[in-house]
Amino acid sequence: MSVFILVLRFFIAYIFIVSGYSKLKDLNIFTQAVDSYRILPQIIIRPFSLALPWFELLLGIAVGIGLYVRVSSVMLVLLLCMFAIALSINIFRGRNIDCGCFGKKRPQKINWNLVARDGILIFILVAIYFLDDRSITVNNLISFINLS
Repeated sequence: MSVFILVLRFFIAYIFIVSGYSKLKDLNIFTQAVDSYRILPQIIIRPFSLALPWFELLLGIAVGIGLYVRVSSVMLVLLLCMFAIALSINIFRGRNIDCGCFGKKRPQKINWNLVARDGILIFILVAIYFLDDRSITVNNLISFINLS
């Protein structure tokens, strides 16, 4: 089971590292995408757009290397729930906007498939949370080095 969960961790890490990096590369485009959702107050859009890619990047790295896997998994589930809610609100509004999921790298119009994708990623993160035996983590490596 450890190897399977490790593969899932790397998969999640890849998605969030690529997503965060893509948004950081084109912050103005990502800021426009956040603004197009028409959910956040104008004063919050820029700070939110600056912080979110860093959270995605850092949490993706943390899950990938096994640093605070459970905490990182919970935080990523919360982010994905936020994304799914924002997508759903705008789909119900009938808006035809770019999701901003991967910045300019991969533009996509919002749709129910993206909400379903978020649901699948949440399911994977819940599996990681409950099934990761934490045998392959940076935390264990640090403990091993300290014991040596």
